[in-house]
Amino acid sequence: MLTLSSKEKAEYKKHVLQKAAKKESLLFKLFIALNEKNIGDKKIAEKLGIKNAAQFSTLKKKLHTDITDVLVSLYKKQNQVASIIKEQIKINILLDRKLYEDAYKLIVWQLKNAEEQQDLVAILDLQKKKYQYLELNEDKNHISSIVAQQEEIKKAFTQLYHFEQIQLLFYKATQLKNITNLRTAEKEIEEAIQLKEEILGIKDKTIPAITQLYQNTALAICSYLSGEYKECEIYCNRVLGLWKIHKHVTPHYSQLFKEGASVIFYLDFIDLQTEKVISHFRFFKDFLPLVKNEKDKSQIQILFFNTEIKIFHKQTRYRELKEYLQLHGKSIQLLAGQFASPKENMVILASMAISYFVLEQYAKADELLYEIKKINRLAQKDDIFYFTLVFHLLIIFKREEWVHLYSMCEAGYQSLYSRKKIRPFEKELMLFLKNLQLIHSKENIQISLDKLLTRLEVYKNDPVKKLYFLYFNYYAWLQSLKMGIRYTDYLQQQNDKII
Repeated sequence: MLTLSSKEKAEYKKHVLQKAAKKESLLFKLFIALNEKNIGDKKIAEKLGIKNAAQFSTLKKKLHTDITDVLVSLYKKQNQVASIIKEQIKINILLDRKLYEDAYKLIVWQLKNAEEQQDLVAILDLQKKKYQYLELNEDKNHISSIVAQQEEIKKAFTQLYHFEQIQLLFYKATQLKNITNLRTAEKEIEEAIQLKEEILGIKDKTIPAITQLYQNTALAICSYLSGEYKECEIYCNRVLGLWKIHKHVTPHYSQLFKEGASVIFYLDFIDLQTEKVISHFRFFKDFLPLVKNEKDKSQIQILFFNTEIKIFHKQTRYRELKEYLQLHGKSIQLLAGQFASPKENMVILASMAISYFVLEQYAKADELLYEIKKINRLAQKDDIFYFTLVFHLLIIFKREEWVHLYSMCEAGYQSLYSRKKIRPFEKELMLFLKNLQLIHSKENIQISLDKLLTRLEVYKNDPVKKLYFLYFNYYAWLQSLKMGIRYTDYLQQQNDKII
């Protein structure tokens, strides 16, 4: 019941209320009861007057089946694929009844639609239907066209074959990205480079626009993961150019659209191109009304929420960030919990946790960190693991929970040791925070801070190691700690200097 959107719940209620007798049924009463908060199965069974556990279980299964049937009916109406299949059945009926010219007109019309939607599966099937029309129709003028049509089928098959190949490699690239977006390990870098070479190895002179979009998006992701940012920019520009021309395919390839926008935003943030990311954000936001599938639209909205939060941070617009979270914070969390994958959910929760920390709402940040850790026990996203390992310590430090901080530092060391990973950045920061409570004089704290900041200068100016500060600017936070001012004030000062 928790996975149903408000629209889906409303559709089921509408379905039941159309049949007056059903609103008094046990199924409907169970549906209403399951929507109530803090009420368990035992209490619901008592409320419905059901004493037998097996009967209650059967009733729940029936409700599940009933809701599923309603949802199938709902989404069938929205599904473009279903209408294409319907038209193809019509073509078969017309051919069977020897209504060849009517069938041909419908084939030509559907081919035009399929090409516009870049539906390569439908194109191949319709080219076969066209061949069937030429074979069945005994018009002698069509005989010479049969050979040409065989070539059209061969072309459509080749394009579909290469499309399927590249689409599979695109899925592999997104899977690799889901392991970690930042500080990719050598093994992942090698995989990304190998995957990129495999994608580039697929050559086709007549490659359709949709295949080009999958290919360039996958290449952009692989280049990003392997740290080849100049190459990534080339592929990202191609992706932007293709979406400008083929905006109309967005409803049919909304997940591809989301991944393209995501890698472009990530690249912009790495290059510290805030104006660029704002421009790209506005460009992609105009596409959102074209997305018809509710789940896809919600996932894209989550990406946009996350990007907007990051823009507030980059521009040090903290008052607006606070208002934005007050207005959208709860709805973002609900949307992410319902529609995002666990890995995507953790990314948006991490952005919100950083935001609450920066706004000095430490209790909220603490709560979100525990939620992220809980999700990541199963999701196993590496960059999130290392982020929470260190960032949670900052929250505990600001809450002045010294015993807790000490024990968490110890546990953090054990986690790194058990993974057999050399993570000098995390170790240095944990050691500093662990020892900070043992240093009593302000003078010694300053000395300790100076030493750490000197070592972190190497990270700050290194093209790869500077990514350590991409999720959160630990270097700036330590500088603010040294100066005894708020982190937000320090960043505002730095921003003013640039302006």
